[in-house]
Amino acid sequence: MQAVALAAAARKRQALQKRLKPEERRAQLIEATLSSLARHGAQGASLRQVCRDLQVSPSLVNYFFGGWNDLLVRAYRRLAERAAVEYRDIAGAGGVPVRERLRMLIERNVSADWLSDEVVGAYLALWDLSRTVPALKEEFTRFHRTRRRLVAGLFSEAGGAGRARQELDLLAAAFVVLLDGFWLELGLNAGNIPRRRAVEMCWLWVEQNLPEGHARGEGR
Repeated sequence: MQAVALAAAARKRQALQKRLKPEERRAQLIEATLSSLARHGAQGASLRQVCRDLQVSPSLVNYFFGGWNDLLVRAYRRLAERAAVEYRDIAGAGGVPVRERLRMLIERNVSADWLSDEVVGAYLALWDLSRTVPALKEEFTRFHRTRRRLVAGLFSEAGGAGRARQELDLLAAAFVVLLDGFWLELGLNAGNIPRRRAVEMCWLWVEQNLPEGHARGEGR
């Protein structure tokens, strides 16, 4: 009876797989790759492992993507796009004072969603793989620059309008690296720094580098 049930379940999965549209199939493969990276790490995840998880042929990946490295790039891009959307939503929140938006950005960076095992595991595996996959490293650089631009705009509103553009960009770069550092520490060793403490430490950096007294009217 158990064998019959398993066979029926397998036929049902296969029928469902066949009904997927091309864009749904691509999304499925990308999500399966992220899940595999989170569970198995950079050394354990592979094209074959992803295909085993989905019970599909490796040739399917080569049909929809340009191989394993291309799939890795698409997987990272999916994570980066999700984060970039949240950055843009916070940075462009109408009617919200700029310093409050900065605080929101810090808090979101160390939120439970961004610190989940799935997100942290996938990111760390992709970071490791980026050492040997140049296209991945390019995606990391692109995402870093996207965040820097958004943060530099917020810093300009928050009291840096009179500063040179180069200085604002340096401050924004430092802030993004600071956020990444706290995110990594909390993701790997959550017990070392309480989440609330991490937020306050980041905010102290903002107050020291962008004193509120110098902000323009809308940033106060």
